[in-house]
Amino acid sequence: MDMETGDLRTEIKGIRGVVHAYEWGPSLDKLIIEFTGRLSGTLNTKTFSLVGASAKGEKRTVTAAYFCDENGVQTDMKTCFAAIELGVGYKGHTAFGAAFSYSLFTGCNTWVKSFAIKLQLAQDSELCVGRMRLAGSLNGHIMVPKDITVPDVEPFATDSYIYRGPVGSIGGEEREIKLNRAYYAPSKFTYTKGMYDRKPLIIWLHGAGEGAAIQDDISIALLGNEVTALVKEHIQSFFPTGACVLALQCKTMWMDRNGERTYNHKGSRIQTSYYTEALMEAIRDTVSSHNEIDRSRIYLGGCSNGGYMVMNLMYTYPDFFAAYFPICEAYLDINVSDDKIAATKDNPIWFTQSEDDPTVKPKYTTVPTYYRYIKAGATNTHFTFVPNVIGMDAPGFKYYGHWSWVYVLKDAEAGHKDFNPADVMAAGSVKYITASNCTTPADFWTWLSMQRKAAK
Repeated sequence: MDMETGDLRTEIKGIRGVVHAYEWGPSLDKLIIEFTGRLSGTLNTKTFSLVGASAKGEKRTVTAAYFCDENGVQTDMKTCFAAIELGVGYKGHTAFGAAFSYSLFTGCNTWVKSFAIKLQLAQDSELCVGRMRLAGSLNGHIMVPKDITVPDVEPFATDSYIYRGPVGSIGGEEREIKLNRAYYAPSKFTYTKGMYDRKPLIIWLHGAGEGAAIQDDISIALLGNEVTALVKEHIQSFFPTGACVLALQCKTMWMDRNGERTYNHKGSRIQTSYYTEALMEAIRDTVSSHNEIDRSRIYLGGCSNGGYMVMNLMYTYPDFFAAYFPICEAYLDINVSDDKIAATKDNPIWFTQSEDDPTVKPKYTTVPTYYRYIKAGATNTHFTFVPNVIGMDAPGFKYYGHWSWVYVLKDAEAGHKDFNPADVMAAGSVKYITASNCTTPADFWTWLSMQRKAAK
């Protein structure tokens, strides 16, 4: 007796998407399909001849297909669910299945509203639901955020901190400022001499595109620069007890002078931020609320706007943090006084930037500032200066030069370089600070894990 044919359109109850973080941002890389009954037959990469899963409906490559449980985990049990894994990549400055949309008008990332889905079963498909062999195609949409899961943000606990107090950048006026927080603490404990060892805290400050002005959602700050890499095994392995991670998100951008997205970086003047006091209080509140944090090992880092705020907090609160790692930082050297250099030259600092950065030009920021630290006698100031930014999730692809955070968050081999301070001193000119002269073998994450604030 011939098997009855079932229409794919009527035998699918729903489709959920799975989004993961990549160096270019988040991408949809998996579909979990729920059918009306138990599945049987054959399911492989050729079962579906066409899968469209992106905001614009471009064709995607099927890299794996298998029966799974409701969470997408492969199973040999009878099930109503099937998973389809999709290839990811970055080409022509566009990510496959990109989950964020960047607006040149607002300067912000936001979640896409939906993903277009088109499933086409191969004509010789043997995929069955119950006693029916499936055939046909399905057109539809996965709505965001209702129909997606984002496993990379799940390890974080999220909340908001409300600051009420004076704001120095607007003359000390009282304001109420909300900052979003995402906090991670490793589950493993090390027990020494009758006490649990405390863990270092890595703080990350986002770039201008990851503020909450358009969508009040800290996952944008976690995913826009793949900050989620900080809680994964590779980087965590540099810290024997694991490391706590705190990401903070402001409404606009850290370089905002008055809370209205007004840049405060032009001309020769003291730079500050509308968020300086609020951010510091949010950090203090987090530290005081979590006993597992080692107060002598609090590390502050961030990229672009966030790198600017790293410098701003270092100059404003020079004794609070154990080390600093500003990436493509936007604090103009012309606004760094000699007094600031002298007051912070003994602080552990590691700069990172790409020589071809067109957004924050290193000749106005990191290059002269680093040179001045070395000339002032700094012995624990480092600088990774790469010629450009080459992808690892998209191997060999040359990214926009501003993306130097990729080398830090990926712990890339190209990032394990540093200048020899003796050579910088001997050269006697800031012109020596070029990517071609950044050749000393180094290891940023090992260095960071060793930094500890001296007891006073």
